[in-house]
Amino acid sequence: MIEELSVVPLEALSGETVTVKVTVRNIYREPHIPMWVGGYYGSNLLTFSPDGIDEVPYNGTGIFTASFTMPDFSLQVAIWSYHFDFTISDWVLDDYDHVEVALAGVPEPYKGTISKMELEYNETRGDIPVSDVPQNKRGLVHIWGRNDMSTSQKLGISWVVRDPDGIVVEEYSDWEFGTTGPDDDHHFIGGRFNLDKVGTYTLLAYLVMNFDDPLFVDIYDGDLCTVAAAVPEPVEGTIIRKELEYSGSGDGTVPVIGVPQGVRAKLHVWGRNDMSISQGMGIYWFVADPEGFVAEEYSDWGGTIGPYPTDHEFISSGQFDLNKVGKYTFWIELLMGAKDDPEMVDLDIGELCTVAAAVPEPEFRGFGITEYVKR
Repeated sequence: MIEELSVVPLEALSGETVTVKVTVRNIYREPHIPMWVGGYYGSNLLTFSPDGIDEVPYNGTGIFTASFTMPDFSLQVAIWSYHFDFTISDWVLDDYDHVEVALAGVPEPYKGTISKMELEYNETRGDIPVSDVPQNKRGLVHIWGRNDMSTSQKLGISWVVRDPDGIVVEEYSDWEFGTTGPDDDHHFIGGRFNLDKVGTYTLLAYLVMNFDDPLFVDIYDGDLCTVAAAVPEPVEGTIIRKELEYSGSGDGTVPVIGVPQGVRAKLHVWGRNDMSISQGMGIYWFVADPEGFVAEEYSDWGGTIGPYPTDHEFISSGQFDLNKVGKYTFWIELLMGAKDDPEMVDLDIGELCTVAAAVPEPEFRGFGITEYVKR
């Protein structure tokens, strides 16, 4: 195995000699084992001295050295170690290591990448660009910048979001508080903005490095998302209960049987909002007597009713007479939406009550036996 890889210097001028020293150790419990190393600097082969060691004792070490002339660019020194396996009579790779050697005197260019972009809208996230975002959501941009340099760097960001009409809906810029290590990412999060227009929103984003003299190192100029027209929730509601109130008898659930003839009545109707949002609600009804004449016609607007399962009670504004024997019927429409242009969401037609004939009082009453005579 490679116990130590020493490359000196790690930062060299072009034309300078760089020395490579590799120490290997026999860990294979063989008394003596042949070992050798090979390697490259950049794409060039390294020549080691010695070119092989015939016998490295168990747990002992062998040392190989090489050198090369530093070219005019940074490079990697890569080393492989081998030992001879007597059981198969062949050389076997047993370890690998590498070291970066930087070209001295030439500053490393600033390099970074916008590595990931997401759009968050309400509780959903998608990779930018996002398609078919529902209209009227609130957007939040997330961008990750990666440091592609060999040293830690401070990362910054700047972006502009425009709506389908080209109007700026968010302008954001920031520098991270600390620094980001080599090949690591930093997560930038903007502010929320409205996605209230149908069409394509665009994003222009710059990844920035070198805080004292900022440089753009990566750019994204393209679509952020496509907003689809909102599909309105269908207006839905239900007539959930009906009660008849009539004088002297309290309330009864419709249909009511055996209502005394000649009483006066009020109708109570409950409408429920079956939608996930608040909605305007109104009512219309008429009550017909046994001969088909209208006994009461009523309409009202209850205002805005909260989301499901909120209900609202409508009550007759006055009273109507139940003065005919037989069946009274009703026609009830539950209305929802805009007061000026409501939709009928439920219709209930049926029997309201059955009125029984009044029992006449006897013509003679109050008689009693005042005297009894036996004959």
